[in-house]
Amino acid sequence: SLVDTLHTGFYLSEIKLAEDDFKYLDEKKQDSRKLGFEKAGIIEFYGRQFKMMGSKNMYAYVLCNDDFTIKIARELSGGTYPELFIEYRSRFLLGGLEKAHKGLGEWLALFADIKSEKVSRADLATDYKGAIENFDINPQNVVKRCRKLNRRYEPISYDDNFDGNKLTGLNFGSG
Repeated sequence: SLVDTLHTGFYLSEIKLAEDDFKYLDEKKQDSRKLGFEKAGIIEFYGRQFKMMGSKNMYAYVLCNDDFTIKIARELSGGTYPELFIEYRSRFLLGGLEKAHKGLGEWLALFADIKSEKVSRADLATDYKGAIENFDINPQNVVKRCRKLNRRYEPISYDDNFDGNKLTGLNFGSG
């Protein structure tokens, strides 16, 4: 099994972005709004290229590329929420989770002092090849959603995960 996508919040003791950095991000955000976020061009941020995306909630800036999405708060939250939130994409994780995490941590250190971090979600992936009859997971033993400890809800269904005799995938924790 592989980690396909990883969502991690980083709590900071300091945001080291200069006022010029914020001004640059604000200008690029305004440009992206005018053009439409999907049509806006690529921006450069600390040596990496991104598309500026629309932001919501407590994050002033959302930058996205093929490797990861980073959400950046404009000020410290005092531990209320992570000031940086990263969604690592599968392409970025192909070289290994530790390598991706270390490389990203070094890059984040250019503009943030990380106090702590917390993984909020990890999407797992695995490849399976073989005939359906060789598929060794009993769907009645797999829980798709669970609300309370030691209680099972919504076992997966063959109807939702097959197209004829072809297994199309299994989703866990969605919704």
